[in-house]
Amino acid sequence: MIKISKLNHRGRQRIMLEFAFSNEMAAQVRQIEGAAWSRTHRAWHIPDTAEAYEQLLARFPGITDAYSALKPEEESDFKTCPETNRSRKPIRTGVEIWVIGKQIQVRLPKNEADTRFLLGFNYAYWNRNDYHWVIPNYGTNLDLLENYFNTRITDFDFGQEPEPKPALHAYEISAPAELPPLTAEKKLETMRFGQWMEQKRYSNSTIETYTQAITAFLRFIAPKTSAEATNEDMQRYVYQYMIPRRLVIRIKTRL
Repeated sequence: MIKISKLNHRGRQRIMLEFAFSNEMAAQVRQIEGAAWSRTHRAWHIPDTAEAYEQLLARFPGITDAYSALKPEEESDFKTCPETNRSRKPIRTGVEIWVIGKQIQVRLPKNEADTRFLLGFNYAYWNRNDYHWVIPNYGTNLDLLENYFNTRITDFDFGQEPEPKPALHAYEISAPAELPPLTAEKKLETMRFGQWMEQKRYSNSTIETYTQAITAFLRFIAPKTSAEATNEDMQRYVYQYMIPRRLVIRIKTRL
């Protein structure tokens, strides 16, 4: 049995689904586009749209009449400017945490102490368009956020993980012998670039792809250095070297 109700979530209307714990039912809800789990409400919720409701109905046909009995949409907490029809910055009183894949989004009222705390996370940044902090979701970051904000958290949701980006596999260029070898300085440069990518947590296959690509490019533009390279050099590399040899980067999507 599923109980459904309206939910005003971050200024947007959602449909909240409450039911007794069931892995099978949860798996069905996860397949609905835009579905998310709210730790705050301990319930799933989906977009309040005809498309999402049709997907819900296809999986749970027994709730046909429930949706029509729901109350009208509530007023959004995003104030709309009549002249421009653009949303202004939302007014918040609590802390909202949204976990989506490898990203943690934190929405909260402006506070200098909280800002200093969030800036303490590696690679944390402020999203100016959507008015929230973005923290990488790895290690103990989520636990630290939960312990710090504690009872101030008013909304704690786990959204669906976005579709995986295409994974770069081995670069198909094996630089021919006619290109000059790398100098010691350029070898050190490519090694440092690989180390930088490791710090950014790129996969080994992606690191290999980019370091091989850069190696071939640096050999092509010799005796120029990378600092001296121009857009024209890159165009020349593509049209005079890669295309004539039918060299490409193969991209394969993870399955």
